[in-house]
Amino acid sequence: MSALIENAKTVALVGNGPVSSVAAGEIDKADVVVRMNRAQLCGVAGTRTDVLAINDIVRARNFGRIGSPINPLSVRSAREYWLYKRLDTDDERVGRPIVYLFPETYKRASADLLRHAPDDTVRIIPSIGALTLRYVLDNSDADIQLFGFTHQGDHMHLWDIEGRWMRELADGERVRYCSKGGDAVRQPPLVIMQLQARRLLNHIRNGRF
Repeated sequence: MSALIENAKTVALVGNGPVSSVAAGEIDKADVVVRMNRAQLCGVAGTRTDVLAINDIVRARNFGRIGSPINPLSVRSAREYWLYKRLDTDDERVGRPIVYLFPETYKRASADLLRHAPDDTVRIIPSIGALTLRYVLDNSDADIQLFGFTHQGDHMHLWDIEGRWMRELADGERVRYCSKGGDAVRQPPLVIMQLQARRLLNHIRNGRF
C-alpha cells in the first residue's frame, strides 16, 4: 500500500489534458500530487510530483531511460511509482517504493466501468487515470481533485464510460473536477522536454539526483 496517501487529506490526480492556468497553485497545495504517464504538465501546471503512475506501454518504452518522453522533473521528484504490474525487468532499480495496481485495483476499476457500460460489454481496460482514482478511493479517505481529465486518448479505453463513472463520483463529496476558468495550460513543446532531460542528466552526472 502507498505510504503517501494513507493519511493524506487531499490528493491531486493530474492527467495530461489541458489544465486551467489558475490550477498550478491548487495542485501544489495538495497533500499528495499524482501525475500520469509522461507527466507533460509538470513544471507548467504545478511543480510537484509525489507519485508517478505509469501504464505498461509508456513504461516499456521509457521507464528509467534518461532523455525519455517522461517528464524528467517528475522522474526526479517522484517519491513513489504506481505501476500496472510487475514486468520481467528489475523495477527496484529506480530506488523508490513501488505500488502495483494489478490485479486487485484493476479488477475493481473494471467492475466499476462495466456497471456503466452497455449490457453486451464483456471487457473493459481501465486507463491509468481510472486505476489511480480507484486506488486512492480504496486506500485513503482523502478528498480527490481531478485536473486535466478530458476522457480521451488511446483507442483501447472506453473514454465515454470512464467519463460517466468519474462524473458520477464527482456528484458525491470526495471527488471533484478542479480549476475551471483561466487560460488552458497545455503540454510544453518537445524542445522544452529535451532541455529538461539534459538538465536532469547533468544533475545525475554531478551526483545531485
